[in-house]
Amino acid sequence: MKDEKEDDREFYEKMKKIQAKYFDQKELATIIEDSKIDYYKQLEKKLPEEPKEDEEYYSIRIKEKKGEEGFLRRFRPTDSIEDIKTFAKFKLRKNSDINMYSEHEGKVLYNTHLSIQDSGIGKNCNIVIHNEDDL
Repeated sequence: MKDEKEDDREFYEKMKKIQAKYFDQKELATIIEDSKIDYYKQLEKKLPEEPKEDEEYYSIRIKEKKGEEGFLRRFRPTDSIEDIKTFAKFKLRKNSDINMYSEHEGKVLYNTHLSIQDSGIGKNCNIVIHNEDDL
């Protein structure tokens, strides 16, 4: 038969394991959140400078669903489709790959190396974002 000290020892050992597991999960959650913050900071650094009103630009609205307001940003004609994709991932906090669809032209924007001008999208364009597995 166990004595009271053995019961106490078992109880404290179980508590230590529970605490260790809790703190490991909490630490892991903190590490994941810090990694996400770093990822979005890196995306932001990749973004080209937004052109001024008096420069030539394309006005691109990024949104997740048709009909929603989304985010509006100006891009230079020489900026790439990849730059739009980077902006979308940054603003919408996406850390997985996304697909982009131009509403007006009815195009899926696959070739991310093309300049915006060469892609054939209009100067005022709405782009709808989908996660890879949504299509």
